[in-house]
Parts: sequence; structure tokens; C-alpha cells
Amino acid sequence: GWLPESRTHFGSGGEDALIYIWDTARCGMPMARGDEEGGPPEVIFRHAGHRGSVQDLQWNPKDPWCMASVSEDASWAQGGGTLQIWRPNDFVYRSDEECIKEVDKLQTDLRGATE
Repeated sequence: GWLPESRTHFGSGGEDALIYIWDTARCGMPMARGDEEGGPPEVIFRHAGHRGSVQDLQWNPKDPWCMASVSEDASWAQGGGTLQIWRPNDFVYRSDEECIKEVDKLQTDLRGATE
């Protein structure tokens, strides 16, 4: 489903027990060398926490980037499964500039704490 308040981000899950978060704004971007295994550039995150097919996923409308997903992964429990509530690290979806700025600030703070 589509991330509330975003026109370019959505999540998908399926029989392979994986959930992908996509950014359609990245469609057509060249794939970086070595990224072939991670999928196309529009896949910005892959959640591999489930053991069986993903049956449902929903974004939290009150907490951006927080998601709940359900899988059917316990055949011994006669159709039982798991519910996971999770969110990707914010470096996944923030701009490179924002991330670099935050890392620089953390480095400065760390240097100040050791002096």
C-alpha cells in the first residue's frame, strides 16, 4: 500500500516472505555497481523478517514510516502467523544531504565529548 502523504512511496509483500519499500521517483535511475543483488534503484528497503508469505501490510497513519505486517508462516499451527511492527532506519528514506549533515553533527558531538 501507499505511504500516507507520499505520492512516490509504497510497500509490497508476497509469497517470498519479503516486503519491499519502493520509491517511484527513482524509476529510471541507473543502478550503481554492486547493487544488482539489492534490486532495482526504486527499491529503497527490503524487510526480511517474516518466514512465510506476507498476507497484509499497513502503514501507521499517525507515525510516518512505521508499518505493521502479517505473515502466514507457521504451518504447524494450522494457519497461524506473525504480526510485526517495524520501521526502516530513517537514513533509508531521507535525502543524502540530510544524512550527511546529521552524520557530520554526530561526529562533531563525539569529538567534543572526548576532548
